[in-house]
Amino acid sequence: MPGFEAPDVCYERGEIRVDKYVLPNGLRVLIWEDHRVPLFAYQTWFRVGSRHEQGGRTGMAHLFEHMMFKATSNHKEGEFDRIMEQHGAQTNAATWVDWTYYREKLPAGNLDLLCGLESDRMENLVLDEGQLESEREVVINERLLRVDNDPEGLLYEKLYALAFGRSHPYGWPTIGWMDDIRAISLEDCRDFYGRYYAPNNATITLVGDVDRDEAM
Repeated sequence: MPGFEAPDVCYERGEIRVDKYVLPNGLRVLIWEDHRVPLFAYQTWFRVGSRHEQGGRTGMAHLFEHMMFKATSNHKEGEFDRIMEQHGAQTNAATWVDWTYYREKLPAGNLDLLCGLESDRMENLVLDEGQLESEREVVINERLLRVDNDPEGLLYEKLYALAFGRSHPYGWPTIGWMDDIRAISLEDCRDFYGRYYAPNNATITLVGDVDRDEAM
């Protein structure tokens, strides 16, 4: 396949075969062709979570989970979700201590569309004060709901802080301390995006009704 090394078969059992590719830019791709139903699932995993943050700026990774659904230089705010809904997609994302991932499930035949949208937000996310303040407010309200005003959420936060200490990355909450969420600056966001949202820090998993060679 021009431009790509031959894949490694990283898992094979019966009819299941998962191929691993590494692109010249460092992006890792795992593909499992499965044509039993006309659907495919696409996930992008970034090697960044709350443990990669700096003290005083906790909550950055989770904030970016929100920011990645905002405007890019090619698509206005809300367009990503609108386009996905128009094509019958299910989308979501999550953040934890070691990773952040974004997932979509779509009818077969939409891979080219999805790759374009995902590459666009990996490279061309608009980072300005308006987008930052909008999502900062969303995250603050999420923290109030899930931690500050939730006994179970507060318990887990105190448990991790006690087990690891507030100076250890595993000891602070993935959603971030409230003072830190309020302190995140636009420059912090631009640095975080440039440092972690790059092809050589990402792995794409593709499963379902796709052609392996066409996908690559």
